[in-house]
This record gives sequence, C-alpha cells and structure tokens, in this order.
Amino acid sequence: MMKSALIRIVPSLFLSSCSLFFGGRGRNGRSETTGWDLSGPAGVSQVKIRRNHQKAGPGLVFIEGGTFVMGRTREDVMHDWNNAPTRQQVHSFYMDETEVTNIAYREYLSWLKKVFPPTDERFSKIWSSALPDTTVWRHALSYNEVYVKNYLWHPAYNYYPVVGVNWLQAKRYAAWRTDRVNERILIKSGYINERDAAEAYGADHFSTEAYLNESDASNPVASDSTARGTSSGRAVKRGKKRKSDVVGREDGILLPAYRLPTEVEWEYAAVVPSQGRVYNTRKGRKSPIEQLRSRRISKSGDFLANFKRRTGDYSGVAGWPNDGAITPSETKAFPPNDTGLYDMEGNVAEWVADVYKPIIDESISDLNYYRGSTFTKVMREDGKTAVINETVTYDTLPNGKLVYHNLPGQVRYKALGDTAEYPAGDYRDEGTPTDRAPVAGKAASRHGELRVVKGGSWRDRAYWLDPAKRRFMRADQATSWIGFRCAMDRVGYKTRGRTRRN
Repeated sequence: MMKSALIRIVPSLFLSSCSLFFGGRGRNGRSETTGWDLSGPAGVSQVKIRRNHQKAGPGLVFIEGGTFVMGRTREDVMHDWNNAPTRQQVHSFYMDETEVTNIAYREYLSWLKKVFPPTDERFSKIWSSALPDTTVWRHALSYNEVYVKNYLWHPAYNYYPVVGVNWLQAKRYAAWRTDRVNERILIKSGYINERDAAEAYGADHFSTEAYLNESDASNPVASDSTARGTSSGRAVKRGKKRKSDVVGREDGILLPAYRLPTEVEWEYAAVVPSQGRVYNTRKGRKSPIEQLRSRRISKSGDFLANFKRRTGDYSGVAGWPNDGAITPSETKAFPPNDTGLYDMEGNVAEWVADVYKPIIDESISDLNYYRGSTFTKVMREDGKTAVINETVTYDTLPNGKLVYHNLPGQVRYKALGDTAEYPAGDYRDEGTPTDRAPVAGKAASRHGELRVVKGGSWRDRAYWLDPAKRRFMRADQATSWIGFRCAMDRVGYKTRGRTRRN
C-alpha cells in the first residue's frame, strides 16, 4: 500500500519540480525562484522571462570576442614606438561591413534638412555644420576639382566611402543612426507611428535615450503605470495592446547605440581573430602587408587592397595589373577579410573612438581597453527626463567651421566628477581625472584633442596597411583619406545564437 502510494507521489513531485525549473526558462510563465506567475494580473510582479537574443543592426557584421595580441613587433621604420604588443581581451561586438558611404551620409544630410530646415532661424546652421569638407581634395599643385564638386554628391560615387568628415561629425552621424534605426523598429513593431515619433515630447525628432529613460523600469518615476502611459506625452502602441504599454530596456527590442569602434575593437576585427593570432603571425587570409596580390588561380595577381605602390603610382599601369582606383575605390571592390569586413586594409583610413596617447599600457586595462571614457548621468526636471527644447549649441572649430553639439529632443546629460558619488568623470588623460569639462552636456572645450586613426588608405604605402599601425589626427580636422565605420555593443552571451543555459 505504502509502495503504491509512493509510486503515485514521486512522479507528481518530479513533474512539479520540472514545472518550476522550466518556469524560469519561460516554459509556463512561472518563476523558478518563487513559483509566482510572472505574467499574472496587476499586483503580481510582472517580469519579462523570454530570452531575446540581440539581432544585428542594419549594415553590421557580428564579431565574436576573444583574446589577441594588440600591437606589433616589427621594426618601427617611422620610429614612433607607440604600439608595443599587449595582450587584450575583447567583448563580442558588431561592426559595419563597409565604411560609411556617400549615399549613407547623404541620407543623414537629407534628414537634417527636412527635420531642421535651414530656412528656420532656430536651426539655420545645423545642416551646414554636418556637411563634409569637400575642399580637402584641393592641393596647390594638383587638379582635383572634379572631386571637390562631385565626390560627395554625384551618384557615380554613391558607394564610395565618405571623406572630409572630422571625428566630431562622425560621432554625430552615429548618434543619428541609432535613433533612426530604433525609431523604425518601434514603427514596425506597432508601438509608434511616424506622426507619433515626430511629436514625442513636443520635440522635432525621436530620440532613443529620451524614450528609454522615460520607460526604464529602474527609474521609479518612469516605472509608475501613469508615467508609462499617455500622460507622459509618449507615443504608444495603437491596437490590441494596453495604451500603457511602451518599450523599455527590459523588453530587449531596441538596439544599443551605434558608435565609433574603439581602437582595440578595430584592430581585433582587422586581424581576423576567428583564425587566431600570435603577435604578427596569423592564419587565414594574409593582410596586404604580407600578401599584396591574390594567389587564387582565377584571380592570380589581382590586388587585394587599394593603396599606393610608390611615388607617382596609385593604381598601377592601365589595364592589368591595375587596382581600378587612383583615389578611394567603391566599397566591396576588394575581397573581405575572414570576418566578412571590407576594406579594413586600404581604401581609406578610419577614425576610432580613442584619444591618442603614445603608449598603451596593459597594466591600465586588459579588458576592452579604451582611452577616452567620460561618465555622465541623465538630468531630470520635475521628475522627468530633461530634454533639449529648441536651443542648439555648436562647437566652433579653429577654421571657423561649426559642428552642432546637440539637437532638440535629445536627452540632457550632467557631467560626473568632483562629487562623493563620482570622484571623477573624465578619464581621457593618462587614465586620471582632469579639470577639463567632458564633452557630454555642454559645448566641447576639447574639440582639438588628438584621436586615433587606424588602417591604410589609397594614398598610403603598404607599410600602413598593417592593422597594428596607429596614427593620430586632431578631432576637428578632416582629410581626403580618412573615413569611418560604426560599431555596436553585443549584449548577452558572446557567441551568437546560444547561451550556457540552452
């Protein structure tokens, strides 16, 4: 009798245990730690339990993180001695498949002109401040007017990398791209429509950070049911969903910000980490610094990158062997590296996020090394996220050119530093606090600081095609041989498509 009862009880206990276990995995909506129904009625803790793997944003390629040796041990013919080898660990991230092209940048310019028309006195300088400097093509003893007039605008150059963009402008483009991509995600998901996006907060455009900071569950004001509804002025979903439903960080729907890659990310992606690297010896497709021409039978002798051969030789002789480009070439004109990225060696050099310093000291950080951190926090007014209204501030560069610093609708940030909570908020100089104002939150006082430039270009010798080489340029300067591409953080497990709990 006892044995029979036990047989009936044990399976019951087993099923109950399984139910609780799988509940935390999202099988039946119950918590594996408390047993509560996580999607229950009001008054019960409602927690999102689905596992939402991050998707790659438009134009991005997934780069799985790992360890590698950054820098080089080759003879330093330039006598810079500025990149001694250090071993670094890099998080997984995403990077643009190609450099940002002219047509992509013109989309940005077109949006600025439509949303902030230059005919409106309030916004009269926004569009012009974002324009690339096309005069970078001019040289006293060269005839390059065809590029001055046509390179940015003519459709023949649509898919050529944009140049003439300084570091500050590249950073503004990345911020704009973040908002447009996330705005489109919300529209496609039915949470907002285009009219709502334009009218949110009474601003002139949708801002990802403004939206999320009002819906962030960690914010006691925003997490209140009334603050998450229409009373906050937020655009909300129309249809079957409750009107208080808005997208928060806990939903995992919106993407992290587009940004400039860090120096360590750029170099890591360029050296094909999937094949491994020990100092400058690596497997997989060799870089042009080691192999300038293809060894494939069908492509034998073809150049693998766009670079300068020697004095007076930018492309080779007419016909074969010719790389087809005297100046920048169309993106994807040469084979990608093993991670699927194009033109990481040659075509145009690229801005990265880091402040330039001659020495990278592995004792400072060997995890996601980055020199340029400034820490801020969101400003709040009357319990709500503070956003910029119609006041646009500009950075004035030494050449007199203006670069807009913020746009109406964007979140206002407060610089951290010199407080008990945050003793320092600016770590751009030697890893120590400075008394200079961080860029965020006010007009930049450091627009002329040196920023790192990585990779070779159409006007460089093969020496600069080695991904380990590093140069610098003032953040407010632009040239005909520097472009940029964007990166994005990877959240969650570093390997795409699986987790340790699967």
